[in-house]
Amino acid sequence: MIDHRKLLVALIALSLIGSLSIFFYATTIKPDVFAISEINKEMVGSIVKTNGTISQTRMQSDGSISMKLCDFQDATSITVYVPKDASISVEKANLTPGTTIWVVGEVTIYGQTLELLVSSPDDLSVISEATSQNFELWQIIESIEIFDGMNVTTSGTIFDIVAIESNGSLVGTAFELSSEHENSTYSLSCMFFGQDVSQTFANWNQVNVSGSVSYYMYKGCWQLVVNNINLL
Repeated sequence: MIDHRKLLVALIALSLIGSLSIFFYATTIKPDVFAISEINKEMVGSIVKTNGTISQTRMQSDGSISMKLCDFQDATSITVYVPKDASISVEKANLTPGTTIWVVGEVTIYGQTLELLVSSPDDLSVISEATSQNFELWQIIESIEIFDGMNVTTSGTIFDIVAIESNGSLVGTAFELSSEHENSTYSLSCMFFGQDVSQTFANWNQVNVSGSVSYYMYKGCWQLVVNNINLL
């Protein structure tokens, strides 16, 4: 007579062994490595590994991160999307433009464009951090949340220069910095505390500025708190 209890235990044991075998096999599988230029629509659904330099990082309102990863040697790029659940431990990582990283992700298509979908924070690893604090204005604005608190240097056209006073004392100078990129105009509010630059610089001067990126709660906008400005 068949002992059903023993049979059930045996079946459960075999099931567990099978599941564990699949798990350990899956953990040993390494994704194939491809250059960005080699990733194509025929690979949709596949897990691949690639590397490149970040040219743009944007944090979405839902906490997810979208990056543009470039291979400057062959002028190719791909979008990397990191969902909120996968970006928890990388939100404060150095993902600024200029940083070179390895990415493991699933090849997907979003809006007819190839994209790598990251499923775990471990799928992102930094090869080398950006070596310069010099960034194009459009890079800062497109990745503004990532630059929060960072000291950066950028350039552009200065305009709307206003010296600000309070009770007869100088507070500083507010101005806008503008630059064009790919037929789009990017502008950033700037504040130079304790300095009146309206006597030194005129509207539409080309300038180089350095300062810290921060969010100005009173005006509800991002700004650059300037510590140095020079004519180009």
